[in-house]
Amino acid sequence: MDVRLEKAKHIVAEGKVREAHGGYYVASASGVHREYRVTLDGLYPSCSCEDFDLHGGRCKHIEAAAIFRAQQAAGHAAECDQPGPMPKKKTYSQDWPNYNAAQINEGYYVKRLLHDLCQTIPEPPPSGKRGRPRLSVRDGIYSACMKVYGGMSARRSSSDLEECRDAGFLTAAPHFNSVLNVLDDPATEPILTELVRLSALPLAAVEVDFAVDSTGFSSNCHARWFNKKYGHESTKATWVSCHAMCGVKTNVITAVKIMEQHSADSPQLPDLARTTSQGFTIVEVSADRAYASQENFNAVDELGGILFAAFRSNTTGGVGGLFEKAFLFFRWHREEYLQFYHKRSNVESTFSALKRKLGDSVRGKSDVSMRNEVLAKVVCYNLTCCIAEWYTLGIAPVFLPEDGCTNNREPAQIIRFPRR
Repeated sequence: MDVRLEKAKHIVAEGKVREAHGGYYVASASGVHREYRVTLDGLYPSCSCEDFDLHGGRCKHIEAAAIFRAQQAAGHAAECDQPGPMPKKKTYSQDWPNYNAAQINEGYYVKRLLHDLCQTIPEPPPSGKRGRPRLSVRDGIYSACMKVYGGMSARRSSSDLEECRDAGFLTAAPHFNSVLNVLDDPATEPILTELVRLSALPLAAVEVDFAVDSTGFSSNCHARWFNKKYGHESTKATWVSCHAMCGVKTNVITAVKIMEQHSADSPQLPDLARTTSQGFTIVEVSADRAYASQENFNAVDELGGILFAAFRSNTTGGVGGLFEKAFLFFRWHREEYLQFYHKRSNVESTFSALKRKLGDSVRGKSDVSMRNEVLAKVVCYNLTCCIAEWYTLGIAPVFLPEDGCTNNREPAQIIRFPRR
Protein backbone atom coordinates (compact mmCIF):
# COMPACT_ATOMS: atom_id res chain seq x y z
CA MET A 1 0.00 0.00 0.00
CA ASP A 2 1.25 3.46 -0.94
CA VAL A 3 0.94 5.35 2.35
CA ARG A 4 1.38 8.77 0.75
CA LEU A 5 -1.35 8.07 -1.82
CA GLU A 6 -3.82 6.90 0.83
CA LYS A 7 -3.15 9.99 2.94
CA ALA A 8 -3.60 12.16 -0.14
CA LYS A 9 -7.04 10.64 -0.78
CA HIS A 10 -8.09 11.52 2.77
CA ILE A 11 -6.82 15.08 2.33
CA VAL A 12 -8.96 15.50 -0.81
CA ALA A 13 -12.00 13.90 0.85
CA GLU A 14 -11.72 16.36 3.74
CA GLY A 15 -11.71 19.33 1.34
CA LYS A 16 -8.23 20.55 2.20
CA VAL A 17 -7.21 21.34 -1.40
CA ARG A 18 -7.95 24.59 -3.22
CA GLU A 19 -6.83 26.08 -6.51
CA ALA A 20 -5.44 29.63 -6.62
CA HIS A 21 -2.85 31.74 -8.45
CA GLY A 22 -1.95 29.11 -11.02
CA GLY A 23 -1.26 26.41 -8.47
CA TYR A 24 -2.80 24.43 -5.64
CA TYR A 25 -2.76 25.00 -1.89
CA VAL A 26 -2.99 21.91 0.29
CA ALA A 27 -3.67 22.25 3.99
CA SER A 28 -1.46 20.41 6.47
CA ALA A 29 -2.85 17.03 7.45
CA SER A 30 -1.41 17.30 10.98
CA GLY A 31 -3.96 19.88 12.10
CA VAL A 32 -1.52 22.81 11.99
CA HIS A 33 -2.98 25.93 10.36
CA ARG A 34 -0.63 25.89 7.40
CA GLU A 35 -0.90 25.41 3.66
CA TYR A 36 1.68 24.14 1.18
CA ARG A 37 1.87 25.43 -2.39
CA VAL A 38 1.91 22.71 -5.04
CA THR A 39 2.80 23.25 -8.70
CA LEU A 40 1.82 20.46 -11.10
CA ASP A 41 2.66 22.14 -14.40
CA GLY A 42 6.13 22.00 -15.87
CA LEU A 43 8.65 19.20 -16.19
CA TYR A 44 8.58 18.18 -12.51
CA PRO A 45 5.87 18.77 -9.87
CA SER A 46 6.99 20.67 -6.79
CA CYS A 47 5.76 21.35 -3.27
CA SER A 48 6.86 23.73 -0.51
CA CYS A 49 6.74 21.06 2.23
CA GLU A 50 9.80 19.63 3.95
CA ASP A 51 9.04 16.08 2.80
CA PHE A 52 9.45 17.14 -0.84
CA ASP A 53 12.71 18.97 -0.09
CA LEU A 54 14.16 15.93 1.66
CA HIS A 55 12.99 13.08 -0.55
CA GLY A 56 12.74 14.95 -3.83
CA GLY A 57 9.78 12.80 -4.91
CA ARG A 58 6.02 13.05 -4.95
CA CYS A 59 4.80 13.93 -1.46
CA LYS A 60 1.23 13.47 -0.25
CA HIS A 61 0.44 17.11 -1.07
CA ILE A 62 1.41 16.62 -4.72
CA GLU A 63 -0.63 13.42 -4.84
CA ALA A 64 -3.60 15.24 -3.30
CA ALA A 65 -3.37 18.10 -5.81
CA ALA A 66 -3.18 15.62 -8.69
CA ILE A 67 -6.27 13.77 -7.45
CA PHE A 68 -8.10 17.06 -6.97
CA ARG A 69 -7.28 18.22 -10.51
CA ALA A 70 -8.41 14.89 -11.96
CA GLN A 71 -11.71 15.15 -10.10
CA GLN A 72 -12.19 18.71 -11.30
CA ALA A 73 -11.60 17.62 -14.89
CA ALA A 74 -13.99 14.66 -14.61
CA GLY A 75 -16.62 16.70 -12.80
CA HIS A 76 -17.03 14.10 -10.06
CA ALA A 77 -14.99 11.92 -7.74
CA ALA A 78 -13.81 8.83 -9.54
CA GLU A 79 -14.44 5.46 -7.91
CA CYS A 80 -10.74 4.68 -7.68
CA ASP A 81 -10.04 7.90 -5.84
CA GLN A 82 -12.26 7.13 -2.85
CA PRO A 83 -10.16 6.93 0.33
CA GLY A 84 -9.61 3.61 2.01
CA PRO A 85 -8.79 3.03 5.66
CA MET A 86 -6.32 5.53 7.10
CA PRO A 87 -2.84 3.98 7.39
CA LYS A 88 -1.90 3.21 10.97
CA LYS A 89 0.87 5.23 12.51
CA LYS A 90 3.95 3.23 13.41
CA THR A 91 4.26 2.70 17.14
CA TYR A 92 7.04 1.39 19.35
CA SER A 93 6.71 -0.96 22.29
CA GLN A 94 7.43 0.26 25.82
CA ASP A 95 9.11 -1.71 28.59
CA TRP A 96 6.30 -0.92 30.97
CA PRO A 97 7.56 -2.74 34.13
CA ASN A 98 10.90 -0.91 34.08
CA TYR A 99 9.29 2.35 32.94
CA ASN A 100 6.78 2.22 35.79
CA ALA A 101 9.49 1.37 38.33
CA ALA A 102 11.63 4.30 37.17
CA GLN A 103 8.71 6.72 37.40
CA ILE A 104 7.64 5.49 40.84
CA ASN A 105 11.12 5.80 42.37
CA GLU A 106 12.21 8.91 40.49
CA GLY A 107 11.39 11.46 43.20
CA TYR A 108 13.47 9.66 45.81
CA TYR A 109 16.49 9.05 43.62
CA VAL A 110 16.52 12.58 42.17
CA LYS A 111 17.22 13.93 45.64
CA ARG A 112 20.11 11.53 46.19
CA LEU A 113 21.60 11.97 42.73
CA LEU A 114 21.35 15.73 42.91
CA HIS A 115 23.15 15.70 46.25
CA ASP A 116 25.92 13.57 44.75
CA LEU A 117 26.11 15.86 41.73
CA CYS A 118 26.35 19.02 43.84
CA GLN A 119 29.37 17.61 45.68
CA THR A 120 31.36 18.32 42.51
CA ILE A 121 30.86 22.08 43.04
CA PRO A 122 33.94 23.69 44.67
CA GLU A 123 33.22 25.84 47.71
CA PRO A 124 34.93 29.26 47.91
CA PRO A 125 37.27 29.87 50.87
CA PRO A 126 35.76 31.55 53.96
CA SER A 127 35.62 35.32 53.70
CA GLY A 128 36.77 35.83 57.29
CA LYS A 129 34.08 38.45 57.90
CA ARG A 130 31.87 38.52 60.97
CA GLY A 131 28.16 37.93 60.91
CA ARG A 132 25.85 35.18 59.79
CA PRO A 133 27.62 32.61 57.58
CA ARG A 134 26.64 32.70 53.95
CA LEU A 135 24.63 29.95 52.30
CA SER A 136 27.01 27.39 50.83
CA VAL A 137 27.16 27.19 47.05
CA ARG A 138 26.27 23.49 47.10
CA ASP A 139 23.20 24.02 49.28
CA GLY A 140 22.11 26.98 47.16
CA ILE A 141 22.35 25.10 43.87
CA TYR A 142 20.69 22.01 45.38
CA SER A 143 17.80 24.06 46.76
CA ALA A 144 17.29 25.94 43.48
CA CYS A 145 17.19 22.71 41.46
CA MET A 146 14.78 21.02 43.89
CA LYS A 147 12.53 24.08 43.77
CA VAL A 148 12.45 23.88 39.96
CA TYR A 149 11.97 20.10 40.00
CA GLY A 150 8.97 20.42 42.33
CA GLY A 151 7.35 22.98 40.04
CA MET A 152 6.15 25.13 42.94
CA SER A 153 6.90 28.64 44.14
CA ALA A 154 9.86 29.23 46.42
CA ARG A 155 7.58 29.62 49.46
CA ARG A 156 5.65 26.41 48.84
CA SER A 157 8.84 24.44 48.22
CA SER A 158 10.25 25.36 51.66
CA SER A 159 8.73 22.26 53.29
CA ASP A 160 10.35 20.01 50.67
CA LEU A 161 13.75 21.57 51.38
CA GLU A 162 13.28 20.91 55.10
CA GLU A 163 12.67 17.25 54.31
CA CYS A 164 15.87 17.21 52.24
CA ARG A 165 17.73 18.72 55.21
CA ASP A 166 16.34 16.06 57.56
CA ALA A 167 17.45 13.37 55.07
CA GLY A 168 21.02 14.74 55.09
CA PHE A 169 21.02 16.20 51.59
CA LEU A 170 21.26 19.79 52.89
CA THR A 171 23.28 21.19 55.78
CA ALA A 172 20.59 23.83 56.31
CA ALA A 173 17.23 24.60 54.72
CA PRO A 174 17.59 28.09 53.19
CA HIS A 175 15.01 30.85 53.33
CA PHE A 176 12.88 31.07 50.20
CA ASN A 177 14.38 34.47 49.37
CA SER A 178 17.83 32.91 49.43
CA VAL A 179 16.70 30.33 46.87
CA LEU A 180 15.39 33.09 44.61
CA ASN A 181 18.66 34.99 45.00
CA VAL A 182 20.56 31.94 43.79
CA LEU A 183 18.45 31.80 40.63
CA ASP A 184 18.90 35.55 40.11
CA ASP A 185 22.70 35.42 40.50
CA PRO A 186 24.78 35.60 37.27
CA ALA A 187 27.43 33.41 38.94
CA THR A 188 24.92 30.53 39.03
CA GLU A 189 24.73 30.16 35.24
CA PRO A 190 28.24 28.71 34.62
CA ILE A 191 27.80 26.34 37.59
CA LEU A 192 24.50 24.97 36.26
CA THR A 193 25.90 24.74 32.74
CA GLU A 194 28.75 22.58 34.04
CA LEU A 195 26.30 20.44 36.04
CA VAL A 196 24.37 19.76 32.83
CA ARG A 197 27.55 18.39 31.27
CA LEU A 198 28.46 16.32 34.33
CA SER A 199 24.94 14.94 34.79
CA ALA A 200 25.08 13.42 31.30
CA LEU A 201 28.50 11.74 31.68
CA PRO A 202 27.21 8.54 33.36
CA LEU A 203 25.66 7.64 29.98
CA ALA A 204 28.84 8.28 27.98
CA ALA A 205 29.26 4.57 27.27
CA VAL A 206 25.80 4.43 25.68
CA GLU A 207 25.68 7.50 23.43
CA VAL A 208 27.76 8.04 20.29
CA ASP A 209 25.10 9.61 18.01
CA PHE A 210 23.67 13.03 18.79
CA ALA A 211 21.06 15.51 17.56
CA VAL A 212 20.95 19.28 17.93
CA ASP A 213 18.17 21.88 17.84
CA SER A 214 16.66 24.73 19.85
CA THR A 215 13.41 25.42 21.66
CA GLY A 216 11.87 28.24 23.67
CA PHE A 217 10.62 28.64 27.25
CA SER A 218 8.08 31.40 27.78
CA SER A 219 7.71 33.57 30.88
CA ASN A 220 4.96 35.51 32.61
CA CYS A 221 6.56 38.80 31.58
CA HIS A 222 5.42 40.75 28.53
CA ALA A 223 7.15 43.28 26.32
CA ARG A 224 4.96 46.30 25.54
CA TRP A 225 5.28 48.87 22.79
CA PHE A 226 3.08 51.38 21.00
CA ASN A 227 2.12 50.20 17.54
CA LYS A 228 2.12 53.38 15.48
CA LYS A 229 0.62 51.67 12.43
CA TYR A 230 -2.56 50.56 14.23
CA GLY A 231 -2.56 53.27 16.92
CA HIS A 232 -2.66 51.10 20.03
CA GLU A 233 -0.36 49.40 22.50
CA SER A 234 0.84 45.89 21.65
CA THR A 235 2.17 43.20 23.98
CA LYS A 236 4.13 40.02 23.47
CA ALA A 237 5.33 37.41 25.95
CA THR A 238 9.08 37.26 26.51
CA TRP A 239 10.95 33.97 26.35
CA VAL A 240 14.43 32.49 26.31
CA SER A 241 15.97 30.25 23.69
CA CYS A 242 17.48 26.90 24.70
CA HIS A 243 20.06 25.45 22.28
CA ALA A 244 20.86 21.85 23.16
CA MET A 245 22.57 18.70 21.93
CA CYS A 246 21.19 15.35 23.07
CA GLY A 247 21.91 11.66 22.68
CA VAL A 248 19.57 9.82 20.34
CA LYS A 249 19.25 6.66 22.50
CA THR A 250 18.69 7.91 26.03
CA ASN A 251 17.65 11.49 25.09
CA VAL A 252 20.02 12.87 27.70
CA ILE A 253 21.13 16.47 27.08
CA THR A 254 24.91 16.59 26.79
CA ALA A 255 25.40 20.33 26.20
CA VAL A 256 23.20 23.40 26.44
CA LYS A 257 23.34 27.14 25.79
CA ILE A 258 20.63 29.52 27.01
CA MET A 259 20.43 32.70 24.95
CA GLU A 260 18.11 35.56 24.06
CA GLN A 261 14.85 35.13 22.19
CA HIS A 262 15.92 35.46 18.57
CA SER A 263 19.41 33.93 18.70
CA ALA A 264 20.41 32.05 15.55
CA ASP A 265 20.73 28.25 15.63
CA SER A 266 23.68 27.61 13.33
CA PRO A 267 26.47 29.47 15.24
CA GLN A 268 25.77 27.48 18.42
CA LEU A 269 26.60 24.03 17.04
CA PRO A 270 30.44 24.20 17.29
CA ASP A 271 30.36 25.08 21.01
CA LEU A 272 27.72 22.44 21.75
CA ALA A 273 29.72 19.80 19.90
CA ARG A 274 32.97 20.72 21.67
CA THR A 275 31.30 20.55 25.08
CA THR A 276 29.80 17.16 24.23
CA SER A 277 33.17 15.83 23.07
CA GLN A 278 34.67 16.46 26.53
CA GLY A 279 32.96 13.35 27.84
CA PHE A 280 31.45 11.59 24.81
CA THR A 281 32.74 10.05 21.61
CA ILE A 282 30.97 11.77 18.71
CA VAL A 283 30.29 9.57 15.69
CA GLU A 284 27.24 11.25 14.15
CA VAL A 285 25.41 14.55 14.61
CA SER A 286 21.97 15.08 13.04
CA ALA A 287 20.51 18.55 12.49
CA ASP A 288 17.92 20.36 10.42
CA ARG A 289 18.65 22.69 7.51
CA ALA A 290 19.35 25.66 9.79
CA TYR A 291 22.70 24.05 10.72
CA ALA A 292 23.86 23.27 7.18
CA SER A 293 26.98 25.41 6.89
CA GLN A 294 30.62 24.83 6.02
CA GLU A 295 31.68 25.89 9.54
CA ASN A 296 29.44 23.32 11.21
CA PHE A 297 30.54 20.46 8.95
CA ASN A 298 34.17 21.31 9.69
CA ALA A 299 33.57 21.67 13.44
CA VAL A 300 32.00 18.21 13.75
CA ASP A 301 34.69 16.69 11.52
CA GLU A 302 37.45 18.10 13.73
CA LEU A 303 35.90 16.22 16.66
CA GLY A 304 35.91 12.93 14.75
CA GLY A 305 32.23 12.89 13.80
CA ILE A 306 30.05 13.36 10.72
CA LEU A 307 27.30 15.96 10.46
CA PHE A 308 24.09 14.90 8.72
CA ALA A 309 22.09 18.06 8.10
CA ALA A 310 19.23 18.73 5.72
CA PHE A 311 19.81 21.13 2.82
CA ARG A 312 17.68 23.93 1.47
CA SER A 313 16.00 23.57 -1.90
CA ASN A 314 18.31 26.12 -3.54
CA THR A 315 21.56 24.57 -2.26
CA THR A 316 24.18 23.84 -4.92
CA GLY A 317 27.21 22.76 -2.90
CA GLY A 318 29.40 25.21 -4.78
CA VAL A 319 31.29 26.26 -1.62
CA GLY A 320 33.26 23.01 -1.83
CA GLY A 321 34.87 21.15 1.05
CA LEU A 322 32.93 18.90 3.38
CA PHE A 323 29.75 20.82 2.63
CA GLU A 324 29.89 19.85 -1.03
CA LYS A 325 30.72 16.23 -0.23
CA ALA A 326 27.77 15.97 2.15
CA PHE A 327 25.45 17.63 -0.37
CA LEU A 328 26.48 15.23 -3.14
CA PHE A 329 25.95 12.29 -0.79
CA PHE A 330 22.51 13.68 0.01
CA ARG A 331 21.66 14.22 -3.64
CA TRP A 332 22.81 10.90 -5.09
CA HIS A 333 22.23 8.60 -2.10
CA ARG A 334 19.28 10.35 -0.56
CA GLU A 335 17.57 7.42 1.14
CA GLU A 336 20.80 6.29 2.79
CA TYR A 337 21.54 9.85 3.90
CA LEU A 338 18.06 10.29 5.37
CA GLN A 339 18.48 7.19 7.52
CA PHE A 340 21.15 9.12 9.41
CA TYR A 341 19.38 12.46 9.23
CA HIS A 342 16.08 11.22 10.67
CA LYS A 343 17.74 10.55 14.01
CA ARG A 344 17.23 14.29 14.42
CA SER A 345 13.64 13.63 15.48
CA ASN A 346 14.98 12.45 18.83
CA VAL A 347 15.84 15.99 19.85
CA GLU A 348 12.18 16.92 19.36
CA SER A 349 11.25 14.02 21.66
CA THR A 350 13.80 15.30 24.19
CA PHE A 351 12.28 18.78 24.25
CA SER A 352 8.79 17.31 24.50
CA ALA A 353 9.77 15.12 27.48
CA LEU A 354 11.57 18.00 29.18
CA LYS A 355 8.59 20.33 28.89
CA ARG A 356 5.97 17.74 29.82
CA LYS A 357 7.93 16.70 32.90
CA LEU A 358 9.17 20.08 34.16
CA GLY A 359 6.99 22.62 32.38
CA ASP A 360 7.29 24.70 29.22
CA SER A 361 7.51 28.07 30.99
CA VAL A 362 9.58 29.75 33.70
CA ARG A 363 8.59 31.73 36.77
CA GLY A 364 11.57 34.10 36.79
CA LYS A 365 11.13 37.78 36.02
CA SER A 366 14.67 38.82 35.07
CA ASP A 367 16.73 37.53 32.16
CA VAL A 368 19.26 35.97 34.55
CA SER A 369 16.67 34.09 36.59
CA MET A 370 14.93 32.83 33.44
CA ARG A 371 18.17 31.42 32.04
CA ASN A 372 19.13 29.80 35.33
CA GLU A 373 15.69 28.28 35.74
CA VAL A 374 15.88 26.62 32.33
CA LEU A 375 19.34 25.29 33.18
CA ALA A 376 17.99 23.87 36.44
CA LYS A 377 15.24 22.15 34.46
CA VAL A 378 17.84 20.54 32.21
CA VAL A 379 19.91 19.34 35.19
CA CYS A 380 16.87 17.70 36.78
CA TYR A 381 15.80 16.23 33.44
CA ASN A 382 19.22 14.62 32.98
CA LEU A 383 18.93 13.04 36.42
CA THR A 384 15.61 11.49 35.42
CA CYS A 385 17.30 10.10 32.29
CA CYS A 386 19.98 8.46 34.46
CA ILE A 387 17.29 6.95 36.69
CA ALA A 388 15.40 5.59 33.67
CA GLU A 389 18.57 3.95 32.34
CA TRP A 390 19.19 2.27 35.69
CA TYR A 391 16.10 0.20 35.06
CA THR A 392 16.22 -0.01 31.27
CA LEU A 393 19.88 -1.10 31.10
CA GLY A 394 19.74 -3.23 34.23
CA ILE A 395 22.13 -1.07 36.26
CA ALA A 396 21.39 -1.31 39.97
CA PRO A 397 20.70 2.07 41.61
CA VAL A 398 23.18 1.45 44.43
CA PHE A 399 25.02 4.30 46.12
CA LEU A 400 28.52 3.45 47.25
CA PRO A 401 31.10 5.33 49.33
CA GLU A 402 33.97 7.18 47.70
CA ASP A 403 36.20 4.07 47.57
CA GLY A 404 33.53 2.25 45.57
CA CYS A 405 33.29 -0.75 47.96
CA THR A 406 31.04 -1.78 50.80
CA ASN A 407 31.69 -4.49 53.41
CA ASN A 408 34.80 -5.63 51.54
CA ARG A 409 32.68 -6.84 48.61
CA GLU A 410 33.26 -6.23 44.93
CA PRO A 411 31.90 -2.85 43.78
CA ALA A 412 28.55 -3.04 42.07
CA GLN A 413 27.93 -1.60 38.63
CA ILE A 414 26.85 1.94 39.38
CA ILE A 415 26.30 5.34 37.82
CA ARG A 416 28.35 7.97 39.61
CA PHE A 417 29.25 11.54 38.79
CA PRO A 418 32.93 12.37 38.25
CA ARG A 419 34.77 14.14 41.05
CA ARG A 420 36.89 17.20 40.40
